[in-house]
Amino acid sequence: MLKEHYPDWRYGPPASADMIADAEAKLGVRFPDELRALYLEADGVRENHGSASYLLPLSVEDSMVSLTKTLWAEWEGFRPEFDLKPFIFFGSSTSDELWGINWKQPGQVIAFDHHMEGAYEFVGTNIVYVYRADFTQFKDRFASN
Repeated sequence: MLKEHYPDWRYGPPASADMIADAEAKLGVRFPDELRALYLEADGVRENHGSASYLLPLSVEDSMVSLTKTLWAEWEGFRPEFDLKPFIFFGSSTSDELWGINWKQPGQVIAFDHHMEGAYEFVGTNIVYVYRADFTQFKDRFASN
């Protein structure tokens, strides 16, 4: 799916179904089908020229799992009324915002940064759309420099 549109990006080897099941068990959630499909394509995706880590790997020290658990715990303790637990944080944008997908209601992708102080921004209905929008913005900025 992604390799067809972005052949120059850096892709990890596909995640196995067992790796995905292990990550789901550690988080106590079921991945939305879209996120599952991306991990079956690659366990980690980075674009070539910037800092975006579009899909955090499962295999590197539980990168995606650790980030998600940390955000859940951090904000639960800091601002209990601000609930990030419906979101699995799977990647980051070129501007270092973290992206999360709602595992309870797939079709909700958010951007979040600590500087947003207890808020997040709805950025799309699917992950690939969010990637496209971010990469296009980055590509345009890169071309203008």
